[in-house]
Amino acid sequence: MRSWVVLCLLLAAALSRPTWAAEWFVQPGATGDGSAARPFGTVAAALRGAKAGDTVTLRAGVYAETVRLDLSGTADQPTVLRGAPGERAIVTGFRPLTGWQPAGAGLYAAETETEPDGLFVGVAPQPVSWWPAADQPMRYLTGPELTDRDAFPGGDPLGAVAARPASVMAFCYNAASNTFDTLPLAGLSLANRALLPAAGVRPLPARANGHRYRLANHPALISGPGQWAYEKLGDKRYRVTFRPAAAADLQRTQLRAAGPALAVGTWNRRVTKVRVENLEISGSRDAGVQIGGCDGVTLSGCILHHNAGNGLFARQCTQLRVEHCLSLANEGTGLGIASSRQVVIEGNESAYNLVDGLVVAGNVSGRPDGEPTAEDVLVRRNYLHHHIYMSHPDNMQTYRGVRNLRIEENVMLCGGQALMTEETEDASLTGNVLLGTDAFTVIFGHDNSSRWRVERNTVGFGGWGSFLISGQEHRFQGNLLLGNTLNLAASVTSDGNLFWPRDAASPMAETGAPKWQKFTEPAQAYAATGQEQHSRRADPKLVNVPALQAVAPSADANRADRLSMTFGRRNETNLFAVGDTIEINGDSVPRRVTAIGAETIDFAPALPARPFRDCLVWNWKASPSVALSVRPTDQSPQPAVGADLDVSACQRGDLDGDGQRDLPVLPEELRLALPGPNAPVVPLQGS
Repeated sequence: MRSWVVLCLLLAAALSRPTWAAEWFVQPGATGDGSAARPFGTVAAALRGAKAGDTVTLRAGVYAETVRLDLSGTADQPTVLRGAPGERAIVTGFRPLTGWQPAGAGLYAAETETEPDGLFVGVAPQPVSWWPAADQPMRYLTGPELTDRDAFPGGDPLGAVAARPASVMAFCYNAASNTFDTLPLAGLSLANRALLPAAGVRPLPARANGHRYRLANHPALISGPGQWAYEKLGDKRYRVTFRPAAAADLQRTQLRAAGPALAVGTWNRRVTKVRVENLEISGSRDAGVQIGGCDGVTLSGCILHHNAGNGLFARQCTQLRVEHCLSLANEGTGLGIASSRQVVIEGNESAYNLVDGLVVAGNVSGRPDGEPTAEDVLVRRNYLHHHIYMSHPDNMQTYRGVRNLRIEENVMLCGGQALMTEETEDASLTGNVLLGTDAFTVIFGHDNSSRWRVERNTVGFGGWGSFLISGQEHRFQGNLLLGNTLNLAASVTSDGNLFWPRDAASPMAETGAPKWQKFTEPAQAYAATGQEQHSRRADPKLVNVPALQAVAPSADANRADRLSMTFGRRNETNLFAVGDTIEINGDSVPRRVTAIGAETIDFAPALPARPFRDCLVWNWKASPSVALSVRPTDQSPQPAVGADLDVSACQRGDLDGDGQRDLPVLPEELRLALPGPNAPVVPLQGS
């Protein structure tokens, strides 16, 4: 009996030990068995051989395959897909475009079975052909019938387009929706000043004076190096015409041909306990990484860039963690999370994406009760910046059912809005830096974002204001508001804040109930509303911040060295003086105001190109540096308020303030391909 008990105990101990996990190796082009000495040649082969809890390690190289990871692990032994430490392993939807033949006048042509949504040299997007060119204003449409307000100029290139329309399109600014749409055309009527829409193209909404356009995507419109166009030939064949900036570029051209590049889980097969790390994921025609219906997935240390959709799209997941990732220059949102619970988004950088930096959403299906809300989400220590290019860009957006959301110690700079929310409840915004927006810095919108705690944030330099507030039961405490007025809506309880408006004449707060009132001092606000009893109006004496922000709208007068400063009905040239130091769109380049016109300012050095959209202009006045630091000094009012974050450390990739970079090192090829704040490459299809 005793021996039987001992045997049972030994068996139980053996079963309780984790099974030994194997490591499989992959190297592009190899033909081995997956060992370190003889690696597999594809990721798919490694995953076919792997078992639950194994590690698949990708050595340096390009993996031009769609990777589908549906192998669950355990809490103690997750399944791991990773790039080899210190090596650049790229999983990509890019495919080479070859077979270029001279087409005359410095042009080359090649055929492909992939309909292009962009052309890339390496990972650098190339500009599609436009008329008028990017250094000229867009032209005006008189209404939904797509008639040009003005007469067309004679001769080419429009004569060539009218004679052979090919696959010409109209890249339109839709003034009714503030979006950019690309409309296929059947041709041009030069005599009638008309763009002729292709069959099935819906007209623009009726609005007489707002719609604008450029012709796009025709070989005759190619006017400069790097420009391209494509034409549909039939039978799934397309001809691409390209003017390379250098002959060597023809050896490096790529199209996005597949996607998603990496899919974890499927909607009908739930995957658990998976870790993906140290991969570069690019060139997908969809999201770069798609995670669907999974539990316990971690995405760590990855670079997601130049995907046609989101960098990441995760849907209906639990215990999801996204950490130390870079999501850059994707044509959708950088990081998108939908209908997921127990989520941590920590220590990431998301920038230069053409929609939003980070989205947390609930029921994205659009159907009543179609999907669950997003709940228990922590967004902490991320750097979200430069989402200012296309239709409605936000550094962060929440919508369609989000609960128990915590946004802590993030830096959000230069966006359409820093934070846009709707249908979001029981949330907190704590210790963040949110500066520099075209519209409001923060919006609690649509009368359905409620019960927000807003504490110890540094907020301001909003084009329309700091906060637009609706919903119920918001609490503000210990915030620093720079350059803007706070709207004391009836739903707000607010105290202990520090206000530093744009100038001495600007109010620090206002209210619309029971009547419209503006308050220059906290005591006035307290007497009228019962709010801001212990708040102050004073210069915060921070280390280095701009004196003010002004918004330069997209205007015909703009050029690379001149900006119109009439925003709405306000002429804001009076905010500048010759000799002031300015920074445009947070590009870290100090420029000097050289002249002031009736509605414009001139400056030097010039921007790299004429602005595509509105510009955020920070006036640093006489400051010798444009390095932003919102930290207090010995002269700052006490007790201190606002966020205590080192913005410059964050910009260096040190997101937790320990002196070490937390993000992957950006490859030089990718660094050079990023658009920069003032040189976006506008996508063919708009947004």
